[in-house]
Amino acid sequence: MLFVAQLTVIFVLSATAVLSQHATTDNIAEAGSCHVSAVCSSNDSISNVNIPLRSSESNVELEQIHNVVLRLHQRLNETIRHEKRKRRQQDAMLAVLKSHLRIVEVRVKRIERTLSLDHLRTTLGDYNRGWYDGGNGYEYKIRWDYIALSYDDARASCENMGAKIATVGVRQQQTFNALKKLFRKSSLYTYIGLTDRENEGVWVWDDGRLAKHYWTNWLNVEPNDSRNNEYQGEDCAFITAREPYQWNDTPCYNPAHVLCERPTTRQ
Repeated sequence: MLFVAQLTVIFVLSATAVLSQHATTDNIAEAGSCHVSAVCSSNDSISNVNIPLRSSESNVELEQIHNVVLRLHQRLNETIRHEKRKRRQQDAMLAVLKSHLRIVEVRVKRIERTLSLDHLRTTLGDYNRGWYDGGNGYEYKIRWDYIALSYDDARASCENMGAKIATVGVRQQQTFNALKKLFRKSSLYTYIGLTDRENEGVWVWDDGRLAKHYWTNWLNVEPNDSRNNEYQGEDCAFITAREPYQWNDTPCYNPAHVLCERPTTRQ
């Protein structure tokens, strides 16, 4: 509204200036006409004297005002289009957030129906239970009892157990194949410690090693960053919830389980 008001003021001021210019020109023309008539009546040798009024300057000024109005109109249209695009993006983001909220609500209700307080105490209280020896100097556990709301939440949940989000065993083909028995317990995607958040297309393990130097298990045509033009893009990796448990890229805010890894504690 402020922009439209400014446009109106500029137009009115410009139009006023043009009208004033026309009034001044008309007065000069009228005075000049009277003066010429007096001269003509006193001098018989001068006849049919005509002084044309030139309005070229006024025409130039009108054209300039017209161009200014056109430019302002274009800017107004661009602003309106930008606001419409921004609104569509906000609506799309809101729809995504609502979808994730519904997922969380469904799973919370499922947990409330199936788990009692005693069961929670026995299954969630002891983090040293349920670790699987990968045979590579590390042991593994999927937090299938925990639904992370984002990659960062998943990473933090492993650290809270004295572990890290899995990297070593995931990039070792033999160890990864042995870990598939754990993936069958997960009904949701499972985050691993692999992202390209720092540099799009350059996938780096959470321990700083480049993925291109190791074995990978991406799905066909993945990673493809299919949401590159929306919000955050697909910058985090997860293991699919079905055989053959390959990798895919996903937005880092998607809810998922997480595979944790720590040095083996068995002697």
